[in-house]
Amino acid sequence: GQSEGSPSEAGSYLDAEAAWHYLTEERRIAPEKIVIVGRSLGGGVATWLAQHQSAAALVLESTFTSIPDMAAHQYPFLPVRPLTRIRYNTLARLPHIDMPLLIVHSPADDVIPYEHGRQIFQAAAEPKQFLEIQGDHGSGFLTSGEIYALTFKTFVEKYAG
Repeated sequence: GQSEGSPSEAGSYLDAEAAWHYLTEERRIAPEKIVIVGRSLGGGVATWLAQHQSAAALVLESTFTSIPDMAAHQYPFLPVRPLTRIRYNTLARLPHIDMPLLIVHSPADDVIPYEHGRQIFQAAAEPKQFLEIQGDHGSGFLTSGEIYALTFKTFVEKYAG
């Protein structure tokens, strides 16, 4: 609420870098103990951070392949891809990420198509894991409570100790 300026893709990356700096420099948390987590739009930011920092692992929940892909999905009858000014290109960043990856997505997601999660998973290097949850975009983690929590906990313990 007290921030100045306008939101932007570059600004969100600066925020992620500031959070990383806070954890590693001020809190002195070792990078190998940090799991980067991004949900929805935050997945694009988390992927950027994972490309630029070495962490224990990356978790992407209900994340899109890119904003141009989302625009094309929303407006399939218009040539919107070249018109999008923001990118958040998750797929393009994956080849530059070398850490374990957990993808979480629901076929019932009513905002980000399930296929985006599957495409991210297919493009990612090993080690990787896909958790299919139930529920819509805002409630999947609640609807799938037990399996969601257990998978997340097991993944974090395996890679971040």
